[in-house]
Amino acid sequence: LKILQTTKDWNVYNDLIEKHGEGVPNLGFIVDDIDKAEKYAERLGIGVIQDGAWGNIGDIKGRFACLDTEPVGGVNIELICPKR
Repeated sequence: LKILQTTKDWNVYNDLIEKHGEGVPNLGFIVDDIDKAEKYAERLGIGVIQDGAWGNIGDIKGRFACLDTEPVGGVNIELICPKR
C-alpha cells in the first residue's frame, strides 16, 4: 500500500484524479521481467503510459511501468521489477 500526493508536474496520477476523482489509482504487480511483461500487455492492446526506474544513475535498483488499462477497467496496472 502506498499513499500518493501528486505534484504540479504532469504524471499519470494527476490525469486519473482529473478524470475520476480521488480513489485507487492503480494496482501494482511485481514481475521478474518487465520487458517481457510490457510486450505481453502490448499484444493484448494495452500500452505503457509512463515508465521509469529508481536508484542512482548507473546503479538502477528497479524499474516500473504504468499500463493504460483504463479502457477495460478504470484502474491502471503498475508493473514493478526490482533488481535482483
